[in-house]
Amino acid sequence: MADISFLAGGGRLVVAGECLTSDRDAIVEAIEIFAGLVDALVLDFTRVTTLPLEVGVSVIKACRAAESVGHQVALHVLDDDPAVGFVNVAPAAFASLGRFGRCSHPC
Repeated sequence: MADISFLAGGGRLVVAGECLTSDRDAIVEAIEIFAGLVDALVLDFTRVTTLPLEVGVSVIKACRAAESVGHQVALHVLDDDPAVGFVNVAPAAFASLGRFGRCSHPC
């Protein structure tokens, strides 16, 4: 089970630990809620140890939905970490996300 926490001071939603498919709804709901509370939401996945593809796809869809109503979202992951496999599965998906961004290091 993933640990999901929101750090209001930095507008950062941190997901850490092992993400399971059952964590998908909680992560998506957190994105929907917190994207509207800060100027720019930072999704920090740098502490994730495993991430099912289904969860990754849902995260991208939630970010697209947030941006479609004017919220800014950035996703921070470690590019060389195979645990966050969705980053390597569909890199073209990131190119089509507009302002949706990706960092290759913890920020």
